[in-house]
Amino acid sequence: MAGLTARPLRVLQVIETFGPGGAETVVLRLAEGLRAAGHAVVTAVGREGWLTRALEARALPWEVIAPSARGFDLSWLRALRGAVRRHRPDVVHAHLFGGAVYAALAARLEGVPVVVTLHGEHDLPAPGRALAAKRWLLRRAGARLAAVSPTLADSAAEALRWPRAAVAVVPNGVPEP
Repeated sequence: MAGLTARPLRVLQVIETFGPGGAETVVLRLAEGLRAAGHAVVTAVGREGWLTRALEARALPWEVIAPSARGFDLSWLRALRGAVRRHRPDVVHAHLFGGAVYAALAARLEGVPVVVTLHGEHDLPAPGRALAAKRWLLRRAGARLAAVSPTLADSAAEALRWPRAAVAVVPNGVPEP
């Protein structure tokens, strides 16, 4: 592919939790790694806490976009869509299933691709009527799914009725000592 030059990406990470925890640590490490590789990254979190303090300490940009209601949260969707418009990312990277549905829909409405990373079995949705709607929204958004282990990818494919071959396995990175 001679002649192609990679340009820095703009990435909007979305996670509704604030840590400390495994998913939040991965979000932090990804933000650090993306910046070190020359990319621009902003992290949207559900509320201030451990993750925002850790991002702040590393001078990594973040903002709070808090869910506000139970059930379908139209104001959260609007706020996430506003963040996509403001930051104009090349990709939205959503973490954890609950917030990923909203982030995927916001990205789709703004014409931005979305990747959803599932971090653990506890992240998989419970069966029920809402699951069918969420699954449909993820598919309509063109979401690409990733799981942090082969076992989780198998479980996610089954729970979400997603083709297993379409769930990428991307293990959590561990920084070198």
